[in-house]
Amino acid sequence: MAKQKPEDQRDDVTFHGQSIDPEIQKKVDQYMDIDLDTPEPAESTASAEPAAAPSIPDASDAPEASSAPLLPTDQLPDSLKEKPKSSAKSIAVKDESEKEVPTAPELDGSAADVPAEPISGETPVETEEAASPEPEVAAAIDAESLAAPDFDENLDYEGKTIADMEKAVLPLDDPETSQAIDEIIAADSDKLLDLDDPKKESEPAAAVPVKKAKKEKRGNFLKTWFKTPLYRNATILVALIGVIAAGAIPASRYYLLNAAGVKVSTSLRVLDESTELPLKNVELIVAGKSAKSDSDGNVKLEGVPLGYQKLTIKKPAFAEINRNVTLGWGSNPLGDFQLTPVGSQYVFKLTDFLSGKPVTSGEIIYEESSAKISDKGEAKITVPNVKEEVIEIEVTAVNYRTEKVKVNTTTEEEYSVQMVPSAKHIFFSKRSGKADLYKSDVDGKNQGILLSGTGIERDDSLGIAPHPSKNMTAFSSSRENVRNRDGYLLNTLQLINIETSEVTKVAQSERIQIINWVGDRLVYVKIAQGASQADPKRHRLMSYDIGSKTETELASTNYFNDVLSVNGAIYYSPALYKVNGSVGLYKINPDGSNKKTVFQKEVWNVFRTSYDKVSLSVGQDWYELNLANDSMAKVGGAPPVLKSRIYVKSPDGKRSVWIDERDGKTVLISYDHDSKKDKALVTQSGIKNPIRWLDDDHVVYRIANGQETADFVISLSGGEPKKIVDVMNSYGIDRWYYF
Repeated sequence: MAKQKPEDQRDDVTFHGQSIDPEIQKKVDQYMDIDLDTPEPAESTASAEPAAAPSIPDASDAPEASSAPLLPTDQLPDSLKEKPKSSAKSIAVKDESEKEVPTAPELDGSAADVPAEPISGETPVETEEAASPEPEVAAAIDAESLAAPDFDENLDYEGKTIADMEKAVLPLDDPETSQAIDEIIAADSDKLLDLDDPKKESEPAAAVPVKKAKKEKRGNFLKTWFKTPLYRNATILVALIGVIAAGAIPASRYYLLNAAGVKVSTSLRVLDESTELPLKNVELIVAGKSAKSDSDGNVKLEGVPLGYQKLTIKKPAFAEINRNVTLGWGSNPLGDFQLTPVGSQYVFKLTDFLSGKPVTSGEIIYEESSAKISDKGEAKITVPNVKEEVIEIEVTAVNYRTEKVKVNTTTEEEYSVQMVPSAKHIFFSKRSGKADLYKSDVDGKNQGILLSGTGIERDDSLGIAPHPSKNMTAFSSSRENVRNRDGYLLNTLQLINIETSEVTKVAQSERIQIINWVGDRLVYVKIAQGASQADPKRHRLMSYDIGSKTETELASTNYFNDVLSVNGAIYYSPALYKVNGSVGLYKINPDGSNKKTVFQKEVWNVFRTSYDKVSLSVGQDWYELNLANDSMAKVGGAPPVLKSRIYVKSPDGKRSVWIDERDGKTVLISYDHDSKKDKALVTQSGIKNPIRWLDDDHVVYRIANGQETADFVISLSGGEPKKIVDVMNSYGIDRWYYF
C-alpha cells in the first residue's frame, strides 16, 4: 500500500503559465492539504471504493472571498484529458527518492481511516503487495494532467465562494481520474519502498542468488551442449582429431602410452663373434632394467617403457655394445647381436671316453665367462686377462661327469677332454671281507662304500636293480640278520639314495626276486614268511611305489610257474597246485589296475622269443602270444631255443638290449624299436645279466666266465668296452626262476 510523505518532504508544485491570486492560492492550499496521520484503508476497502474527498475548512474560518475565479466544480474538461503534450502546462516535480519514507500508521478498518487521494507532485511509494520485480523511480511526472484546466464558459463562477464549492464536484474528484492517478502513484510508491525500506537495507546482500545464477548458467551450458548436436559433434570431432594427431606422431604416442602406465618387452640373442655360438650370462640393460642371457644366448626384458631407449649389452672379456633402439607396442624382438672378444681365448675339444665321438651338449665355464660347445664338440672360451699363470676351467656336458681342466695362461694350445658318463655304477664287493655295497664312476674312479656289509650276507640273497632314471637303486640281502622260526635268514628288500646313502626298507621275506622297474614302481615276488608249502598265498606278486612309499599286492598263489615284465605290464601264470583262484595266463598293471585273463589254461612255461612274441607251453601243446594285442595262436611245436630273452629298455624307449648265445659265445645285442633290427654290440665269453643303461648311449653288463667276475661298460656309438671293476656275482633284472 502506498505511504504518504510528511508535509516537510512534499514536492513543491509550481504552476506555469497563469498567475494565481494569492488568496485563491491560499484556499487551494487549504483544500489540497491532506491529513497524513489518517491511516490507509485496508486493501480490500481501497480496491472496492474510491478514496473520499479531503475535508474542506469551514467557511466561517475562511478569509474574505476573492473576486478571482474559482476552480470548476464539475468534471475535468476534455482539454485536460486529451491535451497535446506541446500545449500542456508542465509541473516541475522534485525527486525525493533518496529520502527515507516514514512508515504509515496501521489501519483499523474504520471510515475515518480511509486515506486521502494521492497528492499531485508526490513521488509514489510502492506497496509490499505490488512490488515490482525491478526497482525504478519515476524521475518526473507529466504535469499535463495536473495543470489548471480552462474554465468552462457556460458555468457561472461569479459570486461563488469556497464554501459554495464544498458541495460541488471538482474535476480532480472525478472517480475514474482519481483511480487512474491512484494506480500510477501506488505502483511507483511500491517500487520506491523496495529501495528505501530500512528493513530491506538491513537484509544481507543477495550473494547466494548470484552464485545460483552462475551454477544455473553452467548447468544450462552443459545442457545446451548435450542437446545441441552441432556443439556435441564438434567437440567430439576436435577430440578425435587430437587423439589421431597424437597417435600419428610417435613421440606423442609413446609419451601418452607411458603416462598411462603401458609397458612392453624386448628380447634378443647374443652370439660370440669368433665362434658364432650363443653366449651365456650376457647382461642386457634397457631403461634401468637388466637381465642375463641363458645357455642359448637368449635374454628378455619385461616392463620396459615405450619409445626411444638406450640399449647396452656387456659381458666381461667382450667389447660392450651401446645402441639406441625404438620400442613400440608388443614384444619387440631385436634379433641377434654379436659380441667381439677382447680377452684371452682358450680352445677345448670334447670326446666320449669310450667311442671317441664328439660330445656336443655342454659348456665351458670360468667364473662369469662361459662358452657353448659346438656340434663338432669344440668350445672357445674368452676370459678376462689375468695375472695367474694357471687357471682352472670347468667343463660340463649333459649326462657326463663335470671335468676340471688346468689351463696355462702363458701358452696357446688346444685342450682335449675325454668325457665320462655321470651315472654311478653300483655293485657288491668283498674286498673288505664283507659284502659291501659300493658306488663308482664307470671309468673306475671315485670308488667308495655306499653301505657297509654286516658279514652275514648269503651270496644267493644279493640282488641289485638301479632305477632307470633316478639316482637310487633297489637291493636285496640278508644283512639285517633276521631269521624265521626255523632259524632261516630272511631277505630284506631296500632302497638306497646314491647321493645321501639314505636307506628305505621295502619288504622282508624268506626269499625275494626283483622283476623290474616300471616307472616309479618296483615289481617283485616274495615268499611269505613262515608260510608252509601248502599255503595258497605263499607266493605274492607285489609292487612298491617310491612316491607314496606303499606296497600293493597284485596277485598271490602257492607258487607261480612264470612271471614276466613286458612293455610296462606284468604277465604271470599261477601253478595248479594249491592255486588261489583259477589257473591261466593273466596280465595286470603294476598299480593293480586292468587285470586281464589272457589264457584260461595252466601255462607251464613262458619264453620270450622276440621283442613282440612269447611262446607258451600248455601241457604238450605250444601257443604263440602276440604282445601287441594279446592274441593267442596254436603252433606246431616248441621254439628253437628254450630260453627267454630279457629285453632291457633304454631311458628314451627307442632301443633295448638283450643277451644271446651264438657260436658258443655270448653276444650283447641292441634292438632298435623302429627298424625292428638287432645289432651286435660285443661278443665275449661269459656275458650275463644283470644289464643296465647308464643313459641312452651307455650300457653296463657283467662277465662271469670262471676267470673273472667283473662289470664292463660299452657305448652304442662305437668303441671298445672297458672294464669298470671286479664285483661279487649278484642277480638283477633276470628271468624267473623257481624257488
